[in-house]
Amino acid sequence: MNQSNEAAIQEKVLHLLSGKSEENPFSVFAEMRQEGAVMSIPNPMGGGDRQAWVVTHMEEAVQVLKNHNRFTVDPSSIDSNRHIRDSIASTVDSSAPQTFFTGKSMLFVDEPDHRRLRKLVSKAFTPRYMEGLRPRVQEIADELLDQVQAKGEMDLVKDYATRCQSM
Repeated sequence: MNQSNEAAIQEKVLHLLSGKSEENPFSVFAEMRQEGAVMSIPNPMGGGDRQAWVVTHMEEAVQVLKNHNRFTVDPSSIDSNRHIRDSIASTVDSSAPQTFFTGKSMLFVDEPDHRRLRKLVSKAFTPRYMEGLRPRVQEIADELLDQVQAKGEMDLVKDYATRCQSM
């Protein structure tokens, strides 16, 4: 694929990540997979010339997820590369609301701590507990559907999923 196609795909990916895209994300993902197993994109967290990497094929994704010596999900663990850690910290506005990428959660903890935390929280999410959530989840779903019913159509992400977060 030539550089102009690669740049066009990168732009589509950034647009998808911003939540402003009207394009079908699955077609963008298919284009990314055709580009190759690993694709660089401008870092969606900002930072000028910094880049991020998107792994598009399953085999390579599994390799990345299992290689804890080379890859991390915890930016604070990058001790040997202080300039990288400082650069990441400088792109995060401390007064801005937390997002999936900037918030603290067990999703951004490396092994073996991640496994230990997952074992602790999994005890709380039993089938009985999850079933107990059903009435409230149904209530929220009904409220959200009522809000869009008059339109006769909806964007599942924009009109439903993102509003669910604020309830």
